Amino acid sequence: MEKNRIGCNLIHQQLYTEDKKGKIMALLSEIFSIAFPLFLLMDPIGNVPVFLTLLKNYPPALQRKIILR
Repeated sequence: MEKNRIGCNLIHQQLYTEDKKGKIMALLSEIFSIAFPLFLLMDPIGNVPVFLTLLKNYPPALQRKIILR
């Protein structure tokens, strides 16, 4: 009986840990979705290298469309 109880505790602990990781990831996602646009608004000139790096794999016409949007 004790062996079965230990197994159940391990399963419960693993589920709790995965749930906790999911909550942490959701929180980080929320923080990122709020902070990233603020970062872009606060320093538009300093973000030019960031935009160039993110858009380097797109054709020039699409780059202009994304930037103007």
